[in-house]
Amino acid sequence: MLIFFIDDLFTFEKDRAYKFAKLVKEELPPIEWQCLSRVDTVTPDLLNKMAEAGCNRIYYGIESGNQTVLKDVKGITIEEVENAVKSAKGAGIATSGFFMLALPGDTKETMQETITFSLELDLDEAIFFITTPFPGTRLWDILERKSLVDFNRLDLSKAFYCGTDDMILFNLSNATDDEVLQMFRKANLPFLHYRIKIMLNRKLGKGGRLSYAIVKPIIRIKLLRTLARNFLKVIRV
Repeated sequence: MLIFFIDDLFTFEKDRAYKFAKLVKEELPPIEWQCLSRVDTVTPDLLNKMAEAGCNRIYYGIESGNQTVLKDVKGITIEEVENAVKSAKGAGIATSGFFMLALPGDTKETMQETITFSLELDLDEAIFFITTPFPGTRLWDILERKSLVDFNRLDLSKAFYCGTDDMILFNLSNATDDEVLQMFRKANLPFLHYRIKIMLNRKLGKGGRLSYAIVKPIIRIKLLRTLARNFLKVIRV
């Protein structure tokens, strides 16, 4: 059985997270579960306890690879991100990272920093979105005070599908719409190539390089990219 907890701040109250892990380990039969978290709310000890209780994947909201943008929108540091990913991996927990492109202050260059950072973190999965403010969030409130958003003119049904490679509801960055879409379209592909290359090298050794050269052009086909991502999730490379 696999359970996914839809709680953006699962580890925000550390005492609760510790108690939960203890109860699951002592009172329930073995289960596997996953959760969402912030990188500044986890510790190596807590992650070890979660792993012992069956946590096999944690999703971090990382958002940006540029320190200035990251500090402004999230209040966290690059070092905290790196430590949280490293600690989860050390506990045996797979790591997924959520990233946002076209954040306030973003440029084409800072978005490239985010893509590069996702590759350097040794994540098991990187997921990219185009920034979309939702009513009730701090970002929405800031933009509403500046008269940059209007609830009455927002089509929320479209907002949930923002993430396709041809839709931008709001461009909050310093880049053009074309530049944002260009970066979004390329964001997932380098990470996918990177993970497949690592997997082939681990499985095939010296034959991994030749196998990757054969697979590389095939990955460009959209359907096969989707299949490859699902395959990587299953084998957890």
